[in-house]
Amino acid sequence: MVDAAVDDIREELDGGFWGVRSGDLEEIEDTLAGLTGPELDAVIASLSDDELDHLFDEIDDGWFGSGWDFDRRREFLNMLAAKASPETIARLNAFTDELQPAFDEVGGDDAADDPDSPAASAEYGEVPHELFIVGEDDDGASIHPNDVDQGAIGDCWIMAAMTSVAQENPQIIKDMIRRNENGTYTVTFHDGDEEVEITVAADVPLNEDGEPVFAEFPHAGVDRDGADYELWPAIIEKAYARYSGDYREIEGGRAEDALEAMTGVESESHDMNDLSIEELADIHDAGGAITMSSLDDADETDFYTDGLLATAHAYYVSDIDEEAGTITIRNPWGYHIDPLTLTLDEYRENFDRIGTNSLGGD
Repeated sequence: MVDAAVDDIREELDGGFWGVRSGDLEEIEDTLAGLTGPELDAVIASLSDDELDHLFDEIDDGWFGSGWDFDRRREFLNMLAAKASPETIARLNAFTDELQPAFDEVGGDDAADDPDSPAASAEYGEVPHELFIVGEDDDGASIHPNDVDQGAIGDCWIMAAMTSVAQENPQIIKDMIRRNENGTYTVTFHDGDEEVEITVAADVPLNEDGEPVFAEFPHAGVDRDGADYELWPAIIEKAYARYSGDYREIEGGRAEDALEAMTGVESESHDMNDLSIEELADIHDAGGAITMSSLDDADETDFYTDGLLATAHAYYVSDIDEEAGTITIRNPWGYHIDPLTLTLDEYRENFDRIGTNSLGGD
C-alpha cells in the first residue's frame, strides 16, 4: 500500500507535458486520504524534500489550470493534520506556512525587532495538557469563564466572545472541539450556514520559560493536581488564527463576529442607548451573550484615567441586577481582574458599542 501510494504520487507530480494540474493534485489528495495515519507517515517519509517542496509549490501557486485557493488548500492540510504524526506534521511545516499559524508579525510590523515580543522569542512547543479540566475554582464545571486569560496578542474580541460562551452555554465549546486519534484537534467554526473545520496540533507558541504567550490557560496549582494545562482556550484561539490565516490576522476585530463564528447564530450590534436595562436583562436571563467595546480615548472618563477600564478593548457582561439598575462586566484578561459593576448611565458613557448573541436560545 505504501509503495503503491508513493509511486502514484510521484507519477502525478511528474505532470507530463502540461505540468501538474488540479486533477493531478486531487489524485494525490485521494491517495493520501485513503491511507491510515501510520501509512501516511510512511509515504511522507519516503518522499524527498525536493518532492515535497514541489508538491506544496504546485498546491500554492501552480500555473494555469493548477493550484488551489486558500480554502481548498486548508481542506487538504486539515486532512493531513488529522492523520499525521507530530513528527510528520513538523516536517511538513517546512514546506508550507499554512499548516501551523505563523506569529512572526504579531504586535505590528516592528514586532520582530522587539526582544520582548512573541515574534522575537516564542517557539512552538507542547506542554502536558488535557482539553478540559475541572479546576478548584470552577464550581464543578469542566468549562468555566475563569479558564480564559488573554495573553500577548490583541485578540480580546475572541477572548471576550469565548468567555461569554463559556459562561452562558459551555456545551457550545464542548461541541466545537473534536480530538483526533493522532492527538490533533479539529475545531468547527461557522461561516454563515457553512461549517468550516480547522485542524490544529496541540503545540502552541511558548516563551523561553515554556509558558504559553497567547491564551494563558490555567495550570499548576489551579486545576486538579497541577500536572496539566487546560488546553481548550488555546486550541480555539490557534484554530481561529489558522481559520483567518495566521495569528497576526486575529489582532483586532469585533466580538460579535467571533460569536457568530463559534455558534453559527447571527449576532446583533447596538448603539449604547439602544437597549434598556430590562432588555439587557432579558437577553442575559435567556442565556444570551453580551459583549461591548470600550472607548478609544483614555481621557473620556475617570474609569479610564483611574485604570479601571482599558481603551479599545472588548469586555463581556457577567451579571445584571435589574432591581438595582446595575451591570457587572468582566475583562478577558482573566479572573484575577476584579469584575466592575456599573450603573446603566456609567455603562452607556464608557463604551462604544454593544454586541449580543442569543447563542441559539429563545
